[in-house]
Amino acid sequence: MKTALVTGSTQGIGKAIAERLVKEGYRVCVHCSRDIQKAERVREEIGATQAVVCDLSDMRQVAALKEKTGDVVFGAGGGVLFIPAHLVEEVVGGAAKTQVKDMFGFEMISQNKFTSAQIDKNTWTKNMLDLLMDFIEKDDRAAQYRGLDWSLEYDLAINGDPNDTQSAL
Repeated sequence: MKTALVTGSTQGIGKAIAERLVKEGYRVCVHCSRDIQKAERVREEIGATQAVVCDLSDMRQVAALKEKTGDVVFGAGGGVLFIPAHLVEEVVGGAAKTQVKDMFGFEMISQNKFTSAQIDKNTWTKNMLDLLMDFIEKDDRAAQYRGLDWSLEYDLAINGDPNDTQSAL
């Protein structure tokens, strides 16, 4: 029997996805970001096997959560994304990196330090990454991203990415 964690499954499309997976024979873990009582109520209502609370922006919580569950189903208004358990940390970590890079990027563009073409480039320069690290360490808006590992990005910045065909304008 497959197990699936359905994010945001206490309401809306997430709840509908969880209900459907229960009907299809999945062991479903109901997820809520803050309210375990709400998750437990929905778990009981739809016949799911577990209820959990997890802040998906906290990589430590995500890592602990993936040990308890199977595949992850992200439900959102734009569609559904199924993520095999062994890829959860990479996908969620990638999303967190994208969020903080966007936050930093908007700040740098507004200060005329970088162009949007530079920010949108797949592989950043070491200088850009150094400034991003400084931003993450000093800006309170970026506090939740301080534990992310950027070694792969630094490696690509230093050694190049053979798959990056973009050029900064």
